[in-house]
Amino acid sequence: MFYLAKRLAKYLRKYWAPILLSIASSLLVVGIIALIPDYVKYLVNALQKKDIARLNLLIAAGVGIVLIKDVMFYGQIYFSSLAAQKVVYELREEIFQHYLDMPFVFYVKWRTGELISRLTTDITLIEETLVNNLVKGFPQILLLLALLFRIFYLNWKLASLSLVCVPLIGYTISYFGEIIHRLTGKKLGKMADISSVAEEVVSGIRVVKAFVREDYERDHFARENHRHFEINMRRARIEAMQEPVIELLAIVGVMLVIWLAAQDYISGRMAVSEMMAFFTAIALLVDPVRNISQVYSTWAQSAASARRIFEILDIENEITDNENAQELEKVRGAIDFNNVSFAYTEETLALRNINLKVKPGEIIALVGPSGAGKTTLLNLIPRFYDPTQGEILLDGKRLRSVTLHSLRESIGFVPQETVLFSGSVRDNIRYGRLDASDDEIEAAAKAANAHRFIVNLTNGYDTEVGEKGVKLSGGEKQRLAISRVFLRNPRIILLDEATSALDSESEQLVKEAIEKLMAGRTTFVIAHRFSTIQHADRIVVLENGRLIEQGHHQTLVNAGGLYQRLSDLQVSGQR
Repeated sequence: MFYLAKRLAKYLRKYWAPILLSIASSLLVVGIIALIPDYVKYLVNALQKKDIARLNLLIAAGVGIVLIKDVMFYGQIYFSSLAAQKVVYELREEIFQHYLDMPFVFYVKWRTGELISRLTTDITLIEETLVNNLVKGFPQILLLLALLFRIFYLNWKLASLSLVCVPLIGYTISYFGEIIHRLTGKKLGKMADISSVAEEVVSGIRVVKAFVREDYERDHFARENHRHFEINMRRARIEAMQEPVIELLAIVGVMLVIWLAAQDYISGRMAVSEMMAFFTAIALLVDPVRNISQVYSTWAQSAASARRIFEILDIENEITDNENAQELEKVRGAIDFNNVSFAYTEETLALRNINLKVKPGEIIALVGPSGAGKTTLLNLIPRFYDPTQGEILLDGKRLRSVTLHSLRESIGFVPQETVLFSGSVRDNIRYGRLDASDDEIEAAAKAANAHRFIVNLTNGYDTEVGEKGVKLSGGEKQRLAISRVFLRNPRIILLDEATSALDSESEQLVKEAIEKLMAGRTTFVIAHRFSTIQHADRIVVLENGRLIEQGHHQTLVNAGGLYQRLSDLQVSGQR
């Protein structure tokens, strides 16, 4: 439980002012409640003496005191909530920024649903706990201590007896808290599984429907959902049992003390006003004990969430700027791979001793069977990954010696599966350069053969594309992606051939746009159709992570190697 407090302490320290104001308000509230037994004592005395004037004064004072307490209670809640919400706001921002900073390998290891769950479900649980603990927990602890002090002040012998059940209550709270902590960890893990299943199904809904797998996915989801339900019910049983058990222990202790106090009153060792004051203090004591039990339970749940959140935040980003990294200026586009090897895991190398020198403006086509290392090589250029061995130079500068921002600003990327964001057509093109004017956006769209279809949309450039561009065809989405790169105007282009899944008309329009995009720029093309790369300046053939051939199309065909065999397979497959 101390893990959560320790990790959140550095965030809370920043907001010491509202926390101090909340503590000050809490102290006044607690002080007023702690005086209630004395107030009852004076009230009983006034009634016994039939002192009407004093009774009126006490009633008026009681109303005034309650009013002051309510004002202070408002301050307690407002300032503690302010501090708690500030912490949650900062923590959520930090997690999201951490996601943005993480390299690609991070997203290979972690499921999308798991990451979203930690940003939403786990943060929400910590939010509720922080608010409840700062608003409810700390004042309740203060109140408990204040009431114990008042009880000892009123009658230390009886007060000592009232503490008989305290160790047992403390152990019970701790016991239930540990069980809730474990079950909450399981619950959150299962919630992440549910999120992952839902995210995969929604993203792949076309495949689900095409293969008529609605029943299969429904059963899959139902199994995960039922496991989540079972864990929740186990936790619910523990929570339902916790409060009554603790309350019973507290009441047994209270009843014991009341019985002993009644004996003192009957024997004349205690006045009725003192007895009523003592009973009032004891009665007031039950509520903070029960509330502290609830707070501890909630804290146990949040401790599980905290571990999941800080587990993510503690992962270090290995792809960062070096201390003396410099901005790239006037990029020409010469790229050298010097003995480059790369491994996703220690067991298997994806690239082995790649040596490749690319001149500025040269078009390099990457070919090879699936798993040859084409995409991996492409991903090393913008430092999505860093080589395991060797180094890559851009215009004679090691990639690790330049800033990531300036490196990636000099690169344009067009993937095979186009990524568009919710928003308008204009917003998606402007993603390439956020300060671009509307005229520049339109010019980029024209260069990418996209302007004509855009102006025919319902709202032209202001048409909403829908989530992931669902309202557009494949060819339209690809031309928007190319427009985005045109707008950026980079010196280096990375293409995972963008025409392989398009119809003939769309393919021709996209192909023309790509040819204009590549002109004068250093370009790497992952080629799936050899017919589209015959005019590349150089074709690089990869197999099992090794560079085994390179040259012009006809030279490689005449060489009779892997390229020639792959080319023949494509030609025969098209007949």
